[in-house]
Amino acid sequence: MEENRAVQASTKTTVSDELHFDVEEGSRGGGVSAAVFMTSAPPRGIVTLEWPVLVRATRYLPAVLTGRAFTMTRAHADFLCLNQLSPEQREWAFPRFGPESGRATRELALGGIAVDAAAVRCPTLVVGAEHDRITPAALQRRIARRYGSEYQEAVGHGHMLMLEDGWERPFKDVLAWMERVIGER
Repeated sequence: MEENRAVQASTKTTVSDELHFDVEEGSRGGGVSAAVFMTSAPPRGIVTLEWPVLVRATRYLPAVLTGRAFTMTRAHADFLCLNQLSPEQREWAFPRFGPESGRATRELALGGIAVDAAAVRCPTLVVGAEHDRITPAALQRRIARRYGSEYQEAVGHGHMLMLEDGWERPFKDVLAWMERVIGER
């Protein structure tokens, strides 16, 4: 975490999971040199509902529709989010999951966050993960097209790529991209 903050501070770069609107705001004033979306939720107009998620979502539908918090089951977390983690890593990670916001889940699943792609005026990179079941690589490629972003795919990784063995390779690629695009400015 400290290392991530140091990278952000030293390069004036935003590394974001689902905060498209922050990039839009930050890039307007010239305060952001580059932005990275990693296994990101889609902006408005790109729906993320995929069969593996839909099949498991029925259990949470009342909470999602009414905007109430819900807690994902261990089995669903293992399949959807933790699928590329070792059993030991899953044992460590799952207890750290908190309740999910039904409202946020609904907005993200239906592509409900409005972003003016033209207002994003810095170079952007979208990173998808080959085995991501929540925000699949195909969805990440659509997000990249929406923003006119470059795209990288973390081969062999899932949604929780920051916790997975071998995370260093995709992050090294992201850092190389940042150095290149910031150096070009």
